[in-house]
Amino acid sequence: LLQVATNLEKENGDESRQIEAATKYYQACYLLKRYVQRLPITPSNNDNQTRQLLEEKITHYEQLASHLLRSTNSTNGSG
Repeated sequence: LLQVATNLEKENGDESRQIEAATKYYQACYLLKRYVQRLPITPSNNDNQTRQLLEEKITHYEQLASHLLRSTNSTNGSG
C-alpha cells in the first residue's frame, strides 16, 4: 500500500490521484497500527526499537496523508 501511495503521489496534477494516495497512506497506517498493537511487549531492546520505528513511520505517513488532503482542499478553494 505504501508503494502504491507513493507512486500515486508522484503523479502530478491529478487531484483524484492525490486523494487516492492519501487514502492508501491512511489504510497502510491503520494496518501498521494493528500490527504494532499485536506486538508482544517484551524487555528486549530490539523489540522496543522495532515498535518505536514503526510508530515513527505511522506518524510520518499520517502527516503526509493529511498534507496531501490539505493541499488538495486548498486547490479547490475550500482550504
